[in-house]
Formats: sequence, C-alpha cells, structure tokens
Amino acid sequence: MTERPNVPVLKTGVGLPTVGSNPTPSARVTISKRVRIANERSANAQFLRPLAYALREELVAFAGSFTNDVL
Repeated sequence: MTERPNVPVLKTGVGLPTVGSNPTPSARVTISKRVRIANERSANAQFLRPLAYALREELVAFAGSFTNDVL
C-alpha cells in the first residue's frame, strides 16, 4: 500500500482565494492612491520645471562671470 501525501492534492490549502478581473475594494483604494500621488508629482513637476530652468540659467551666468575674471 502506498503512503498518503502530506500536501493537499486540491487547491483547498490556498489561504486567500484568488479574484478574477474585478479588483477587490482594498485594491481599488490602493490604485486610486497611486493615481493621486502620480498626479500630484506631475503637477509639482510642471510647477517646478520652469523655476529650475530659470535658476540654472542664473547659476550658469553667475559661474561664467567668475571664469571671465580668472582668464
């Protein structure tokens, strides 16, 4: 006589059932949080990008004034 296996034969041992194409309510909240954070980052980037370019131009001009004095 053969021994019985210690592992379940069917998928009855799965702790959490898997879901289909419909996300669970908690997954929907997680997705909406990620979308909100991505939108906030995009808005911040659109606001800060022109300021960063202007600052860069000022720094380049400032640094250029020193290199002209040295030469």
